[in-house]
Amino acid sequence: MAIDRVLTVLLAALWLSACGLVQSPGTDDDAAVRRAFVVLKSARAATLYSLEPVPEAQSGAPRLHSYDVLGSVRLKAAATVRASNAILGELEPSDWIAACFNPRQALRVVADDHVFDYVVCDECGRVRFYRDGKIVGEESYRGRSPVLKRLLTEAGIRQSTSDVDMWKRAP
Repeated sequence: MAIDRVLTVLLAALWLSACGLVQSPGTDDDAAVRRAFVVLKSARAATLYSLEPVPEAQSGAPRLHSYDVLGSVRLKAAATVRASNAILGELEPSDWIAACFNPRQALRVVADDHVFDYVVCDECGRVRFYRDGKIVGEESYRGRSPVLKRLLTEAGIRQSTSDVDMWKRAP
């Protein structure tokens, strides 16, 4: 029975190291992150993107933060509020980040002559905040974007079916 415990601990340690769980470096600009939250909360117009999570697939498709864009839809006020609330309502502060980041959706809001992007990874449960193309922060995300997926489906936007499981990518 003791060997089972040792094996379990070793497998857990291996899994954590393979997932790349590391403590957040704390480089987020707090003012920029707060501004990104305010912009998202007050958004009344946005564009929702469907992304291919395999970075730099070089398919010739338009790109958003190094990910292929499979399609996008301009959201009206009510849908923008639904999408914004879906992201904001599922955020949870955490000092831990995962090395894997395979986003499938992004929400873009333009406010005060700045472009804010909220890029969502269901796989590792993270949302990255961008302002004018630069990462300003990242937070844990406990949701799995059912609202975002539904909005894309309702608009007839293709969504990724790629399997980017890190265990299957190992050489």
